[in-house]
Amino acid sequence: MDDLLNHADKTLSIEQQMLSVLTLRRIGFYPDNDDVFAVFDFVFSGDVSQYILVVNMNDSKTVDSITMES
Repeated sequence: MDDLLNHADKTLSIEQQMLSVLTLRRIGFYPDNDDVFAVFDFVFSGDVSQYILVVNMNDSKTVDSITMES
């Protein structure tokens, strides 16, 4: 965890520090899909982790799920 937050602003809360090292890598829109309208893929800055934080948004434009994938 320390390696991940090396360059984060230490005056921020731990949650805000974690968010500050995430980078949006991809946005996918699926207007014809009944379950998922959009998918946002976030990665950690640098080569810290192979995991992707995936945020799924439903057709009501609200967050439906958040998962970690590799």
